[in-house]
Amino acid sequence: YQCTENPQVDDIQSASSYLLLISTLVSSIPSIFTSLFLGPLTDLIGRKVAVYFPIISLIITMLLMLAVNYLDLDPYYTLIGSAVNGIGGNYSILLMTLSAYVVDSVSEEWRAIRLGVLEAAISVASFAGNLSSGFILEAIGFSYFFILIIIMLTIILIYSILMKDSTRLDVSLSKISFNKKLFYKTAIIFFKPFRLLCANTHPFKFIAYLSGFAFMLTAVYGNFDLFTLYALAPPMCWLPHLIGYYFAFSYLGCCLGLVLVLPILIKLKVSEYTLIIMSALDIVVIYVLVGTFQVQWLLLVLVPIIGCMRLISAPIVKSVLSGLIAPEDRGSLFALFTVQSIIVQIVASSVLNATYPTFRRIHTGMSFYIIAAGSAIPIGLVIAVYLYDKCV
Repeated sequence: YQCTENPQVDDIQSASSYLLLISTLVSSIPSIFTSLFLGPLTDLIGRKVAVYFPIISLIITMLLMLAVNYLDLDPYYTLIGSAVNGIGGNYSILLMTLSAYVVDSVSEEWRAIRLGVLEAAISVASFAGNLSSGFILEAIGFSYFFILIIIMLTIILIYSILMKDSTRLDVSLSKISFNKKLFYKTAIIFFKPFRLLCANTHPFKFIAYLSGFAFMLTAVYGNFDLFTLYALAPPMCWLPHLIGYYFAFSYLGCCLGLVLVLPILIKLKVSEYTLIIMSALDIVVIYVLVGTFQVQWLLLVLVPIIGCMRLISAPIVKSVLSGLIAPEDRGSLFALFTVQSIIVQIVASSVLNATYPTFRRIHTGMSFYIIAAGSAIPIGLVIAVYLYDKCV
């Protein structure tokens, strides 16, 4: 369609927002149950097995996407692929497993830095994908693009099979026989992550950090769908490859913040409270900037620079909370993080996509102001935790 102010643009925006919402729900809800099962299970049988699920499900999803594109089917058939991806746990399960693997493998003083490197690796991949996907699509089309992804995923799956497993294994369980103890632990496994809300050394701190992190996750998950719709419509009217540049440079900025800025701040003994507040303030500034200024060069240049600190709260919160629980519960902890991120993704996408058309009529950047306001809430929670730690 032409990028002009007309009713057709609003209709397309609303229809696209609705399809994105349904796709998120279909993918996210099944993955909640998958993560609740696989997270605690990795505490019993090791981390490696959980890596296979998202990779295999994503290969199947890409095959279904390829069929939809090749046969020119209705876009709503892509929801089948979203459901398969959700059953396999999608990207969240992979992050859950690798995070637990990292925490198992390093000392406490290096934990936040190594988790930051893991988050940075994801940002690098996102940077490369967003920067190159537009050119690849123009060069080879959607069908060959899906084939390329399938080949890459197959290579990753082979590497995962050959990868050495971690050591978080309950030696009292037989690896070959399905005995009563294994059945009992499997039966209660879904509830184990939620038990950690109380079964830790500082429940108030645990819940406060987890809640504050949820608000910052809202900014992460609400950004992609909203900014894509926001940038395509008037008055911005960005071409698709420019949107790819925006996300690519944003992820690059986050990566530099995680691998360069975060280690320096930790070495300078900057407290966990200050680091989380800095991250929250960064998110607030970024979304006010995006909602207010619709100048192309400003968003492409300043957002990656100013926003380099927005993801540093993730490794800090995960590192701190992993120190409040027993080592044998780390798989359950990261399953709890995964469930939290999935629920936040569902709520954020549902609310923001559903309200975007209405808020757009009030002000084109109104949705971003709402995200910014929500991202300020963690600052109050961190201050409360600081006062609590002083009293304790």
